[in-house]
Amino acid sequence: MNQSSQASENRKYRTVPVSRSITRWCATAAIFAVTVTTLWGCGFAYVSMPLVPPLEPLEERIITGSGTDKILLLDISGVLSGRERKRGFLFPGTTIIEDITASLVIAARDENIRGIVLRIDSPGGTITASDIIHHEIRRIKTERAPVVVACLMDIATSGAYYVATAADRIIAHPTTITGSIGVMAVKFNVEALLTHIGVENETVRSAEMKDLWSPFRHATDAERNIMQHCIDEYHQRFITTINNGRPRLTREDVTALADGRIFTARDALDAGLIDHIGYLDDAIGAVKDALGIEEARVVMYYRPGSQGSTIYSRAPVGRSSIVGNTLGHQICNGFYTGDDMRLLYLWLPH
Repeated sequence: MNQSSQASENRKYRTVPVSRSITRWCATAAIFAVTVTTLWGCGFAYVSMPLVPPLEPLEERIITGSGTDKILLLDISGVLSGRERKRGFLFPGTTIIEDITASLVIAARDENIRGIVLRIDSPGGTITASDIIHHEIRRIKTERAPVVVACLMDIATSGAYYVATAADRIIAHPTTITGSIGVMAVKFNVEALLTHIGVENETVRSAEMKDLWSPFRHATDAERNIMQHCIDEYHQRFITTINNGRPRLTREDVTALADGRIFTARDALDAGLIDHIGYLDDAIGAVKDALGIEEARVVMYYRPGSQGSTIYSRAPVGRSSIVGNTLGHQICNGFYTGDDMRLLYLWLPH
């Protein structure tokens, strides 16, 4: 074998190092069940080793900059929901709500955190998850009064824009898609399909509305009216939230914009939905300008074992996040299932 072929083989089989935490728990996982049984008198003592590693606490990582003051870069990406995001076969998952709340709790205790940049790349999600994240950002602003700037990335629509309105200032990339202000409820009506293959639905109900929005039959007019009432109420809440976060817009202005349409960055700027078109480093600069400082460390919070060395690095997430936002992706990622119904602040093109 010549030297070129030998070098190729070496590269092919080269071992990639992993963190000590991953190595330790992979070794544990190789043992399906380790139970030590010790005879002690007339009884037995059992000592068990867990197969699943505990969730590692968040750790601070300096991404760039220097000085005493810190700016927290908070990643808000993927579908906003209360569903657990898997981090691998052996590793426990977390929800995006849990990760964001935990990060804000740490930030609230750190007196050196002077500002927060919300890096948002999301089509939105459930109305409750969107509202909780918005609420937690507003909470830290009340408790600590940091400067908060939202930076909209590829997509920041519906519930993601809802979250962005908690910021003092909103900056969008030149290629951002935002807007899609509104609420929807989605179901699949499989009645015709089941009839075609000879399957019948038999549901026993305590009352006529107990199986409201069932996928196994057409919705009645009364059911549609109930759903429309819910959607209208949460739509008004969306409008109020934007109106509070964008005081230069009147409620009438917001209502006119809240018809579900999407906006380019330029259109959003013209409509008053954002303050500036720029990049992530512009958002960091906007925080420094608002604080009147020239230097600051930009930090992120990571679980041990994850990677991240630039302001564009993202904490790894699993199947509940999406690469695209088509209906097919949502189904494959388990966001929609046949056994649930959710009201959504979500842009979901079919």
